Amino acid sequence: MQLGDLNDNGHAAGIATTGSVPMSVSPQNHHLANADNFGAASPYNEVGGNNGAGVVTGWSGSGPQYSRTHWTWDGARRTELPRPTMMSFLSLLWNAGIDDQGRVAIQLYRSGVESPARYIAARATPAGYTLVPHLAVEGESTYIHAQSNGGYIVGATETNDGAPLYLFIWRPDGPAVRLMHAGNLRGCSCGAADINDNGTVLLQRDGGGELVTTETRQVLPKIDSSWHYFRSMNNTGDIVGSFSSGGFLFTAGQIHELNHFTQAATLGWTLLDAHAINNRRQILGRGTFNGLERWYLLTLK
Repeated sequence: MQLGDLNDNGHAAGIATTGSVPMSVSPQNHHLANADNFGAASPYNEVGGNNGAGVVTGWSGSGPQYSRTHWTWDGARRTELPRPTMMSFLSLLWNAGIDDQGRVAIQLYRSGVESPARYIAARATPAGYTLVPHLAVEGESTYIHAQSNGGYIVGATETNDGAPLYLFIWRPDGPAVRLMHAGNLRGCSCGAADINDNGTVLLQRDGGGELVTTETRQVLPKIDSSWHYFRSMNNTGDIVGSFSSGGFLFTAGQIHELNHFTQAATLGWTLLDAHAINNRRQILGRGTFNGLERWYLLTLK
C-alpha cells in the first residue's frame, strides 16, 4: 500500500497496492474500497487526502484530464464531484485534499481557448465550484499545492510571458494574497509542501526548507548537506520529512534525526522516512521492523 495524508484521528489515506483502490487505515482497522462501498473502481486511482471526519478525496482515470472523475469517499459510499459548468472547456486535473467542511482543493484546466489563464485553482463540493479570486494580474494561471484541515490553501501564480512565479494563500472565507516574502520561485526546484491552519506555509526550496507567512520568512536548519525533503507540518509548527539517513523532525526550533530522537532501534525499528504529522503529534512514515518493511504511526510525547 501507498499512504500519504494523515488526519488528527490517526487515520491515513492511500492506495492499496493490490487492485489500486482507495483505502483508509488506522492501527485499529482499515477500510478498503470495494463494489459495495465505492462502486465500480477505475484501474487507476489517486488519493488527494482525508479530513478530520475520515472522508477521503481523490480521482479516477489515467486518460486525458477531461475523462477523470473526482470524488469523495466516507468509507460507506463514493460521491462524485460534478463537472464544472461556470466556464467553457474546463477539465479536472488533480486535487490537494479535503478540509473539515468538505471542500476539495482542486486544479482546473481551461482548454480550447486563447487565454493565458489556462490553469485555475478552485474549491469544489458536490454543490459546485468557487474559483480563486484574481490576485493582481488578469489572466494569470493559479496552481494548487496544498490545503489545511481548516481550509487554508497555498498555491502559485504564473503568467505565460515569463513573469515571476509567486506563492499565494487563499484563506478559508476571505481573499487570496501573494506571499512576496517567498520571492520569485521561477527557475528553482521549489514548491509549497504544506500549509497549516495559522496560514504558515512550509516551502521546499532547492534541497532545503523555509517557513513563510504574509509577514515573515524563516530558513529551516538541516542535519547535513544532503537534500532534505520537507513534507508536512502541524498547527504548532512541528515538521517532518526525509533526508539521506532517514526521517527527521523539526520541533521547538531544533531539527533531529528521527531514529536517534525516538531511540527506534531499541524497539526493533529503523525509520526510513516521515511522510506526515498531525496535530496530535502523530507521525506517519515507512520503516523496517525486525528487517521487514512496514508503515508506522509514531506518537510523540
